[in-house]
Parts: sequence; C-alpha cells; structure tokens
Amino acid sequence: METSVILIIVFIVLMIAVLFYILKRMVNKMDQESKSYFLNNLQDYDKLIDEKESKLETIKESLESLKEQESKNQSEGKEDHSRMDPSALQAVISPDLQDGNILKTMREIQDKFQLQHDATIKQFVKNHPEDKNKTKEYKLCQNVLNLLTFDFAYELETTMEKERWNKVLVKLNDETKQYLKKQKCFEKPFNEARIWIEDRAKETDPNIYILTGEKDKNYNDIDSRIQMKYDESIYLGLMICYQNKLYDYSLR
Repeated sequence: METSVILIIVFIVLMIAVLFYILKRMVNKMDQESKSYFLNNLQDYDKLIDEKESKLETIKESLESLKEQESKNQSEGKEDHSRMDPSALQAVISPDLQDGNILKTMREIQDKFQLQHDATIKQFVKNHPEDKNKTKEYKLCQNVLNLLTFDFAYELETTMEKERWNKVLVKLNDETKQYLKKQKCFEKPFNEARIWIEDRAKETDPNIYILTGEKDKNYNDIDSRIQMKYDESIYLGLMICYQNKLYDYSLR
C-alpha cells in the first residue's frame, strides 16, 4: 500500500515537472516572437530617423554653401544670381525668363508649374478611371488591416500561430472571410498573409495621392479620389502616387 502511494506521488511529481517544462518552452517561444516583432518595428523607425538625418545634413550643407556664396558676392560688390541654375529648368522656362530679377523669375516659374500641373492632374485622372472591382477589393483588405491596432497586434504576437487566424476571423464579416478564403490566405501563416494583404491594399487603393511642397495646396476639386500630402523635400511641382506606383513631376 505504501509503495503504491509513493509511486503515485512520484508519478504526479513527474507530470508536474513535464507540464512545467512544456509551459516554460511555450512562454519562451511567445516571448521571442514578441521581441522579434518589436525589434523589427524599431529597425524600421531607425531607418526613418537615419533618412531624416541624412536629408537634414544635405539641407545644412546647401545652406552653408549659399551663405558662403552670398558673403563672397557681397565682398566683391556683386548681386547673387547663383541660387538657381536656369539650365536645369529648360523644359519649363522660356528664354525670356532667364534674365532679370530673380524673384520675378521664380514667381513666373511657379506660375508655369501651376498651369502645367493642373492639366497634368486632370489628364492623369482621365487616364486612370476608378475600377469598382479594385475598390471593393481594397475595402475588403482594409477590413482586415483596420483590426490590427497596436493592442490587437500585440495580442496576436503573443498567441500561438495556429490560434491567430481564429482570433481574427471572429472579428470579420462573411464577405471578407470569403475573399480571404478565395485568395488562399488561410493556408499561410498569419503574418505572411498580412504582408500580402498590405501589398494588395496598396495595389487596389482607389485614392490618388498628390505630394507637394506647398502646405496649403489643394487639387481636391479636380476629383474626389485625390488626397493631398505635404512633402518638404519638394521645391517645385508635385508627385503622384497611385496604386503603389510613383509619378514624379517635381524639382527637389
């Protein structure tokens, strides 16, 4: 009798030890996945910071060069006409704009860009009419992406892979589920499918994003799909971003 009790106790202790070992491995795996997710995000942020610092350094060097040139011109009793190279703008500046007062020249350049880009945007909109099927697909992708708030994304990262889709599916409508099934998203790990969904959303986005260096510039009256974005690196003109493609009409 005593031997049986001892054996039972030993068996229970062994079971507890095995369960503890399994639980510890699960916790370590979830912790590693969570750290990996945030480290990847931090690396992305570091890249953005490095790019900003590089741009700021370039601007600083340009300003120093202008100051030196201005100081040199003042000491020689000359006016400063070296801040803009007219030859770089041959495509948009007529010969009669290359002489005279620099401020007048800049204003006329800006007027010419304004006229050209109104027409350019109208032509672009005409050449890229909205595709209703793509717009529907974009909205279905957004149904998934809009779920991924910081808290919910963290919750998914701390969940076992086979349970992640279950947590997402309970929050989606039937139409979105059918779309994901048709695209075979459920056959992939969730994070792999998420990347595909993000890319597909960009490729089907009906919005036309206009990037300009003027904060108050607005072309929304041309088409309801136009979304304005400010880009401090653009000196004149604009860029158009549409369905993951960039069309550059700017001087930077």
